[in-house]
Amino acid sequence: MNKHYLIMYTLVAAFVLTISCKKDDTSPEVVFDPPKVLVMGSESEASWIVDVRNKIDSTNLFSEIDTFNMKNRIPTLTLLNEYDAILVFTDANAQDPASTGDTLAAYINLGGGVVPSTFTGNVPITGDFVQ
Repeated sequence: MNKHYLIMYTLVAAFVLTISCKKDDTSPEVVFDPPKVLVMGSESEASWIVDVRNKIDSTNLFSEIDTFNMKNRIPTLTLLNEYDAILVFTDANAQDPASTGDTLAAYINLGGGVVPSTFTGNVPITGDFVQ
């Protein structure tokens, strides 16, 4: 499982670095604005999601990192819109894979960034979410 965490960490770090630099209109310099991210997993062990969150947090690249377990809950668009990026992974079936996928697709259509990771191809999130 450690290899998967390394892959997730690398994907998130690369994604966040590409979306988090923005130009300040008052200065010609690029200013780093640490993003707020959501680690959204579908796990029977909630501690695994927290473990991923803690590993990502140890990079000090993010202003805030929250967790969400799709196995027990269905995300809302209002919730997802609070974040600059979302890391999504599954190791167990989401409570409602179609509703979750529809919500993720709506978030992406509004300009949100989603990084699908470990097992999302094997334990899929369905609906309008296309990986």
